Amino acid sequence: MSLPDRYRPGLRAELLARLAAGEALKHMCRDEGWPCPASVTGWMRADPEFAAEVRAARSRGEFARRGLAFNETVAAAFLAQARAGRAIEALLRDPAMPSRAVFRSWLAQSPAFAAEVAEVAEVRAQLAAEAARRRGRAYREYDPAIGERIYVRLWKGEETLREILKSDPAFPSLSVLARWRRENPAFEAMLQVAIGGWRRQRGRARLLLTEALQEEILAAIAGGHSLRSLSRLPGMPSQGTLYNWCRDRPQFARFVAYACEDREEFYLDQAVKIAEAAAKAGGSNGGGANGGGATWGARRAIARLNAQRVRLRKRPGWKRAAEAGSPTARSDPPPRGR
Repeated sequence: MSLPDRYRPGLRAELLARLAAGEALKHMCRDEGWPCPASVTGWMRADPEFAAEVRAARSRGEFARRGLAFNETVAAAFLAQARAGRAIEALLRDPAMPSRAVFRSWLAQSPAFAAEVAEVAEVRAQLAAEAARRRGRAYREYDPAIGERIYVRLWKGEETLREILKSDPAFPSLSVLARWRRENPAFEAMLQVAIGGWRRQRGRARLLLTEALQEEILAAIAGGHSLRSLSRLPGMPSQGTLYNWCRDRPQFARFVAYACEDREEFYLDQAVKIAEAAAKAGGSNGGGANGGGATWGARRAIARLNAQRVRLRKRPGWKRAAEAGSPTARSDPPPRGR
């Protein structure tokens, strides 16, 4: 890349070095004798190699600004204290040591550091097992038969893992099971498959539209909720699930339309109650200043209710109905007593 004559030699190398150190380009360009950011951008467009170098330098600079760059001195001190018997969790809480995020970044940046950390962790696990034996605790080896029983019970999806372990004295404790999973990748893979199936089964169960859930949804809509606000309530399906039910279940969509009509009546009733309360307040105050304030507040509250009622006039599926040329009609009787 050729630079203009008015820029001193070595500018490119200095620019990359300062970017790698974490300095922002806009701050560097304020120095005397430096190009403006637009000039550097033009150089990057003209020279793809320089553009790649700038991106790499900025990436290293981001690590430097966030403190994620690997520090050999601190890493050596970290390993020395870990080998001396200090727990890694305690080291990560030490302000003089890397934080958890920095530690994870170092593991990814330096395979040698990651290998030494794994070696220290393995030695610590062996020492812990030996200490447990000395204290008289039986070191329970992995039992394939017990593992198979746990897998089968977990696969049925009727119990959680903790419930299964508590149901039979022959089953290991949660900590022993965690060690089995760490030491036996095949057993860990089996449990992951069973746990994944259990979670999917529980997820499908939560998506079932039962009569009780339908009544709860319709009552909430009639009480002023939209499908969007309803999805934010605890125990309710997501917004996408509610709209999918309206699309895929015609009967549910009709019931929702009935509830939406009830919702309009709800807002009108609320407006009438506010107006009546304001009229009583004005009459009891003899039409004085306080009465005027109450009337003004009532008007604002009624205006908000009417605005919300108008916003909610578009029923779920109104776009599809408009495209088809047949808006939803109320032809069936309501699903509940009026």
